[in-house]
Amino acid sequence: MGRGRAHLFVTMLSKRKRDTGHRGSTAAELLQAYKDRTVVAREGDHTVLRWLVLSQQHADVGDPVCPMDCANATPMLASEHELRDMEQQAAALARDSDTNYIRYAAYFFAWWFRIAKVASFAPLAAAEEDCEWLSVRDLERSLVVPDIRRRAIQLAQLAQIRAGERESRPTGSVSSLLQALRTGEWNDRTHKVLMYGTATDIFHAGLLDVIHLAIVDGRFLGRLNFPWTDNVLGMPARPEHGGAWPRMMVHGDVYLVHWRSERAVCESFHSAFCTWVRICLSVGGVIGGRYDIRKCL
Repeated sequence: MGRGRAHLFVTMLSKRKRDTGHRGSTAAELLQAYKDRTVVAREGDHTVLRWLVLSQQHADVGDPVCPMDCANATPMLASEHELRDMEQQAAALARDSDTNYIRYAAYFFAWWFRIAKVASFAPLAAAEEDCEWLSVRDLERSLVVPDIRRRAIQLAQLAQIRAGERESRPTGSVSSLLQALRTGEWNDRTHKVLMYGTATDIFHAGLLDVIHLAIVDGRFLGRLNFPWTDNVLGMPARPEHGGAWPRMMVHGDVYLVHWRSERAVCESFHSAFCTWVRICLSVGGVIGGRYDIRKCL
């Protein structure tokens, strides 16, 4: 076992007693699976240990090339077969890499395989952009509210972080992480446009979706005390939480709305939100047994 792997196993095993709400295998069981070279489930807690067990299933390759940075820069809906080929390259490099690379790979593939699984569900048609209070007129009214703009900045920063980046570079905040990972121009421009720009400025900067997200989040929080983004939306910087309602995942420029064994692929948040609403209404309009989303429509 390489130095990086040994360090991770010791660190993760020392935390196992604090993981009272773990899912699936414990850290000790994963260590045993690593020693026995047995396969474990792809999803579950102890993400780094789990990936180390899974990565050793791949054979060595000559002159491996890391596929993760390129994939993160231009995300696509990859198949599980394509991801296994990518994982084989990363696994070969991880055997002689430090712990940061291993963490990057572990969380990268945890997210990308989750996306591939959802994308394999039965297709569901995306809804049209028909929510009136997300129209340009209402959007301009919302921009008068400083809280909407501040929330949009937070969401834009979260959405900018790619799979594995946050875990491989422990830092105090999302903002400080982006200061290290993105250009100063991107950081300054995003803050300036969202905080002071007009609706037209925001549209041309490609930031309309995060304004819509902030509006939806504020509406559901104010009317239902339901933090919509925290409970529904999943992205690499913050994977989705479980819940008795449809969920949404942001992957590059697309949104995957999924419920049970069906999913819709949407090209804008407006369309994705309308799709989410349509699914909720089809099951009665009340989610989680107590949140009546019809009060927000």
